[in-house]
Amino acid sequence: MIHKLLWISFVLVIKFLFILIPKSKVFFFLFLLVLLGPNKVRGDLFSESVYPILRQNCFECHGPDKRKGGLRLDRKREAMLGGDSGPVIIAGDSLKSSLYKLIANIEDGKQMPPKGDLLPSESIATIKQWIDSGAVWPTSLADGLKELQPKHWAFQTPKRPIPPLIQNKLWPNNAIDNFVLSKLEKEGIDPSPRAKKSMLIRRLSFDLLGIPPSAEEVRQFLQNNSQDSYIQLVDKLIASDAFGEHWGRFWLDKARYADSDGYEKDNVRPTAWVWRDWVIDAINKDIPYDQFSIKQIAGDMLPGADVNEQLATGFHRNTLHNTEGGTDQEEFRIKAVVDRLSTAGSIWLGLTIGCAECHTHKYDPITQREFYEMMAFFNTSNDHTIQAPNDEELSSFKILNEDWNKSKKKIEGDLDSYLKNEAPKKQIDWEKDFSQNIPDWSVFAAKELVSTGKVELSADSEGVIRAGGENPDIATYTIVGATSLKKITGFRLTTVKVNKKGAGRADNGNFVINQFRAELLLSNGKTQPIPFKAVEASHSQNNFDVGNTIDGKIGSNSGWAVSPKINQDNFAIFASNPISVPLDAKIRITIVQSHGKKHTLGGLRLEVTESSSSSIFNFIPSTVTAALNVSVNNRSEKQIAIIHNWFLSNVDEQGEALQKKLNDHIKLAPKYPGPKANVVIEQSKRRKTYIHVRGDFLRKGPEVKPGTLSVLHPLRSIKEANRLDFSKWIFDSKNPLTSRVSVNYIWQNLFGSGLVKTVDDFGVRGDFPSHPKLLDWLANELQRLNWSRKELIRIIVTSETYQQSSSVRGDLQVNDADNRWLARQNRFRLSAEGVRDTQLYAAGLLSLRKYGPSIRPPLPSDIAALGYANSVKWKASTGENKYRRGVYIHAQRTVPYPMLTTFDANDTSVACMRRENSNTPLQALTLLNDPVFFESAQALGRLMSEETGSLRQQIIYGFERCLSRPITNFEISRLMKFYEDQKKLILATPQSAEKITGIKGGTSNLAAFISLARVILNLDETVTRE
Repeated sequence: MIHKLLWISFVLVIKFLFILIPKSKVFFFLFLLVLLGPNKVRGDLFSESVYPILRQNCFECHGPDKRKGGLRLDRKREAMLGGDSGPVIIAGDSLKSSLYKLIANIEDGKQMPPKGDLLPSESIATIKQWIDSGAVWPTSLADGLKELQPKHWAFQTPKRPIPPLIQNKLWPNNAIDNFVLSKLEKEGIDPSPRAKKSMLIRRLSFDLLGIPPSAEEVRQFLQNNSQDSYIQLVDKLIASDAFGEHWGRFWLDKARYADSDGYEKDNVRPTAWVWRDWVIDAINKDIPYDQFSIKQIAGDMLPGADVNEQLATGFHRNTLHNTEGGTDQEEFRIKAVVDRLSTAGSIWLGLTIGCAECHTHKYDPITQREFYEMMAFFNTSNDHTIQAPNDEELSSFKILNEDWNKSKKKIEGDLDSYLKNEAPKKQIDWEKDFSQNIPDWSVFAAKELVSTGKVELSADSEGVIRAGGENPDIATYTIVGATSLKKITGFRLTTVKVNKKGAGRADNGNFVINQFRAELLLSNGKTQPIPFKAVEASHSQNNFDVGNTIDGKIGSNSGWAVSPKINQDNFAIFASNPISVPLDAKIRITIVQSHGKKHTLGGLRLEVTESSSSSIFNFIPSTVTAALNVSVNNRSEKQIAIIHNWFLSNVDEQGEALQKKLNDHIKLAPKYPGPKANVVIEQSKRRKTYIHVRGDFLRKGPEVKPGTLSVLHPLRSIKEANRLDFSKWIFDSKNPLTSRVSVNYIWQNLFGSGLVKTVDDFGVRGDFPSHPKLLDWLANELQRLNWSRKELIRIIVTSETYQQSSSVRGDLQVNDADNRWLARQNRFRLSAEGVRDTQLYAAGLLSLRKYGPSIRPPLPSDIAALGYANSVKWKASTGENKYRRGVYIHAQRTVPYPMLTTFDANDTSVACMRRENSNTPLQALTLLNDPVFFESAQALGRLMSEETGSLRQQIIYGFERCLSRPITNFEISRLMKFYEDQKKLILATPQSAEKITGIKGGTSNLAAFISLARVILNLDETVTRE
């Protein structure tokens, strides 16, 4: 009705124009009116009245910064979709629109705003009018006003700031120092002096490689007084393969990598390590971070994706997998998809997206609808497995395959030449000779078909007899018919397939014929048995030879069967001495099948012959004999092929030998190398995704299409986006989060704390950056460096800020106890893997062997028994594997390696952006008594005792191996005294020497050195990064 009135008004205006305006101008004004139309009138109502009302009264809770109830009212799409409870605007009907009913307080106790006075009546009437008139939302305001952008700092695109001016122009080494020093100068604080060279090389080695430098490396660095000695050291360490192992471990934490499924059964994933090795290799190669990430999110969808790009998607397969019986697999598939989205949100966006699974995020502008729109990107993939060879394996395969192909072509050439030049002549000679001896088989025309066990037998026009009805355990078929032959010399039984499995009615398609009998039924009522002198078959199963069918025995273990050649037609020929057939006689054939287990025939054909040819046992199919009976010039192409193929396969020995040579060579084809790797692939027919009401996958709400967060930049215009588009959206230059989150994580690993302390939460509840402009500069710099993490790390570690001493300063304890201003470096304990690797390295035990299956250090049996039903089999690795780096330790989710958990290793069930760093008595006890650490002390003690020179020199040698710095005289004195005291104690208890050394007849001298090594390895400084 309203639309009709508007159009009537529109027409009246036009008539008015013709009366009042000169005709020369009428058409100009008419053009403007048509262009604007009635929608312009309604659009103006929204622009001039409705939008300002919403902005003034609603945007604070339902605008760019907040999404209470999942509702956003500043943008058209989100407003029209509504909130968690559904649409709030029903165009054309205000009384069905929650927006109007709430602001008008139509329902008692339900109003908006929830507190205070209602909107003025004029405003309520305006919104009602707008809804009833069709709720037209002009395109110009579809995406809201540009000035109405999110206020939270992390949602603002980072601009590259100019490094600030500073007073102390001599201190900075690069732009990082300008930002840090500017802050310090404002606070009136000086930066700390540069750390000693011995501390710098140790710090760098720990931060870049995860292991300490050797004593020789320290000496070389201390003796190198060139200006670029530090830069040279940085370049050397970054180029080391150990770099990827150390920094790869950080990524494994984020990717929740483990070597088992999790949940109760926690089955081992024997080849999970393939993806782990890909990560280490990719980091060593410094694959740009955007490509490194895109490959893991959607490598399978990249154009022409190769093995490495597919392998990268193993990132998604790190989710838990429940193999418990009786579970709803769809439930746990959904859990895995949700985990993949939540993990991606933490790693690349620094947002707690998972909080919006059940309801709109309580703090951040993330609606539940948006959660499931993003989940739709991950909901259309399937788990998959591929072969994943490494570069060396692939190279070897290519060489072998090339040689194999050359040999194959040679054999094929020989075969082709033979078939073209020699075989045709042989076939002609064979046909001439064989045509004189072809048995003439006639179809046995069955007149009566009888069976035991309610089996229904029927025959078709081609003489094929089929069994229907019930399939009893045993059955006997009786077939009566006549023949025009005057004598009989044999019968041929052909089994005919009745399904894809075979001719038998057993589940596997097999059958067993226990006895085959034939007899003449004479006109005088008498019977005359037809005895068989021999029987042959095209194939007989082991222990079920066709000869059993004429031995007179009907036991269940005797008979003819054809496994494994079930899936083909088979032949059995029963030969008799020539027997005359009277003119009016009939023939009765009895097939006894007494094996049991429903092993009866489903299809057969019977034929008889009077041929006395010696070739009666040539199992030539009737199709071949029929073709041979046609003259050469009259054969069809099909008949020619039938004869030719039969000749080559059954007669031509030379051709058969060449074909066998080719077949044997094909069997020797090099197998595509590499272990199986778990990956994901995109579905060809995508699953639909629905909102899960309250997060319950069984309660499906509205269907959603793939989409991204409205608080961030829009997805590039695509009809229906996929996982690859999502990965590119993450690394869009307009994304304000990804680069910030990435550089913050790198900073955390080099300083012990990020510029934003809440590394996994850049939302409104996260911490504000300590140096916002420095964070933005680093975020822009990472992109400028083409997302090279190695280059960014090089810039950070060469800054004066990084090279400061970590000594605690009294002047900072009051004003900046947490060192947020970066007036010094931070001191923190090594990671769990770092503690173990450092001890093994100092003891000379650490193996630097790269890649391969995960290792299992010694584990007490009572710990392994904690797994489900004692199913965790922890066979300790031996030899070199026992001493490999911690990144390669097998991660069993339900039974984690206890030494690692003691030193705060991550929970492998969830993405870990920051490990805790505790200090407990249990850690000290572990360092003293854990088998790995005690063995390290034994090895270091032996090295010290074998070192030539005085006791003082031996102690210096061991000390420098552990602490990477010169020892002081005071420390030498104390350690020498400890050594002497220990030696006296051991001499007083001779049996203790063997216990400490683990060697029968171990000396007190060696035992004392081992005790001394335990002290040095247990020093706080040994397991601390200064």
